[in-house]
Amino acid sequence: MYECTKIIPTDDIFPKEIKVVLENIVILKNVPLMHLIIIILSGIAHWCSRTVVNIDLDWNIPLIFFGIIVGYSGIYKYGIYLNNFNFFRLLCAGSNKSTAISLIERAIREIEQYLKIMIGDSRINGSVTIESLLHELEEKRSIIQAFDEFDTFVSCFNRYRTNKAAYYISALNTLWNGPKCYFRQSAESHIKCENPWLSIVIAAHPNAIMNILKEENCQLGIDGLFSRFVFSACILPENVHKRSKREMVKITGDYNTDSCSYPSLTHIMYFIHLMHHEGPLTLKISEAANDILIRTHDEYNNMIIGFQGHQDVLCTLYSKSRDHLYRICGLLHLLHQACIYVLKAEPQLKYIDFDDVAAESIRNMAILAKENIVEYLTISPEIAQTAVELMKFYIDTKKLLYGFSLVPIPPAQEMNIGSYISQQIPMVKQKAYDTDFSTLSLSIYPFHDSTIVTSIKKILLYHDRKISVQRLAQILRRPGVKAENIKKIFAFMQNCQMGTNLIEKQKKYGKPRISFVKDNIPEDKDSDKYKFMVDFLNQFNITPEEYEENLTTQLKQRWDYFYAENFSRMTIVKEFHPYITMHWHD
Repeated sequence: MYECTKIIPTDDIFPKEIKVVLENIVILKNVPLMHLIIIILSGIAHWCSRTVVNIDLDWNIPLIFFGIIVGYSGIYKYGIYLNNFNFFRLLCAGSNKSTAISLIERAIREIEQYLKIMIGDSRINGSVTIESLLHELEEKRSIIQAFDEFDTFVSCFNRYRTNKAAYYISALNTLWNGPKCYFRQSAESHIKCENPWLSIVIAAHPNAIMNILKEENCQLGIDGLFSRFVFSACILPENVHKRSKREMVKITGDYNTDSCSYPSLTHIMYFIHLMHHEGPLTLKISEAANDILIRTHDEYNNMIIGFQGHQDVLCTLYSKSRDHLYRICGLLHLLHQACIYVLKAEPQLKYIDFDDVAAESIRNMAILAKENIVEYLTISPEIAQTAVELMKFYIDTKKLLYGFSLVPIPPAQEMNIGSYISQQIPMVKQKAYDTDFSTLSLSIYPFHDSTIVTSIKKILLYHDRKISVQRLAQILRRPGVKAENIKKIFAFMQNCQMGTNLIEKQKKYGKPRISFVKDNIPEDKDSDKYKFMVDFLNQFNITPEEYEENLTTQLKQRWDYFYAENFSRMTIVKEFHPYITMHWHD
């Protein structure tokens, strides 16, 4: 989770119209940018009911969106004191998940109140049973579920869990695909949902979401439900291993009196409602945008092919990412169009105002947009590139939450993309050796891939040619590190021709001592072993010089003295090399 803060993109990836609206909300509400994007996309998905993106002649993807924002609990406290337009803000640790969820709930409710939709008919839904959810969809067709607590959402599954699968999960998986109708028959009722449209946004604590993703036999993971969710995890580095509150920070600066002179989420959502409530619309992708999306789509296809038979989790992740790419692109396009038009509204929209005057201004903009409907429905290459950049963040975030570490994949054509490590080291075609990293990763669960890589690096950079199982375990000092797992790493590195997995019998009692003895890099640079070892080291950012230096650090002449059992004579052991031991006796 420490790496989540390192992969967050900046707001420079967004078009200027989106950027100015987002920045204003972030400043006013102290909500992380990536959390805000998840919230907005879920809201747009709700109001653009039945809108699809046309990919091919007979291939349309519905703009249905499931999202989860992940962060530690905490409160942002701030105050503004006008004194020559200076202000200060006090911040506490936290990610403001509740504030983010309340933003979308407030925006939807304000629009419903203006449309005179009673609270009992609100599209904001909190059903905790599948029967209740489907009944709501049958009556209202389009609803959004906004859960402030992930545990509330997960508790639904326990009501229906069986030995095979949870029916609730199966229903959500089907609804994510945007079916034209959904049936449920039981002894008590018969439900028929026509054009059901469900949006979900949830706030989750890191521990809760990671536990449910990593649970090996969890039925949720098998059904692939959470691969359909997009995650935003904004975790403070100091809060990774334990929840620790930071000291309150005083921030001073110039108070911008124009910060409330920008549109709010309510204005944007109302504009989307006016454009889409009359009937379903179909978004088209421009030729230039299609080239960008197809290239990324093909990259995901290649990842799926590489992961097949090695990592089902990552295979499913990239499979669903193809759909997410087009859904996010379509939703971002609608957000962009909404920002363009509401920023032009006259009189200028103010953040805290949504009255008849503001609504009339937005309606005039909607009429203008309908006059330019072709432009409104055509996705530009700028938005396509923004969607690609966001998908990088969402994929990396999900990989981290699943326990996979991040490394850039080398451009090599012949490589086996099995798991995290297999993304780094090309497969060398040698029948006599098993160098399948994915097999190693799967065989030593619960080792995370990052632990495996750390173990290999410790072995390669250890200040001696020889390292034992016990010594490596002492160096790592990580929970779950067992001798059996380290033995498999030793065996794997031997198969990779990096050294010898040595088993030494004890003189009298005890289990055999298992060590790994590293090989020298051959002097012949044209030899296969030289090329293999150098490639292996390069993938871990280790130079041959560093490797050789650590081999010779502890190979100085060492003298060990010990007495024999009868103490009558001394044996002096002089070691020049692990394989060469010279003994002199009295």
